[in-house]
Amino acid sequence: MPSPNGFDILEEIAEIEDLSPVVVMLTGHDHPSIEGKALELGAAAVVGKTVLMDDLLKRLDEVLVEAGRLST
Repeated sequence: MPSPNGFDILEEIAEIEDLSPVVVMLTGHDHPSIEGKALELGAAAVVGKTVLMDDLLKRLDEVLVEAGRLST
């Protein structure tokens, strides 16, 4: 992976006080360890890059509702 990668960015975000973005990580690597590490570092969700637009928008809505950033 080129540097900085998504994990590096998640670690940097975690170090910034008063910042609480809802991060959805897109990845081309379909491996449980990738998803686990991203979630551990603060991602709200992990989505494969081959996702259909409708599925991505649905997942983004779900994540934003779960985070209290979007009402249903």
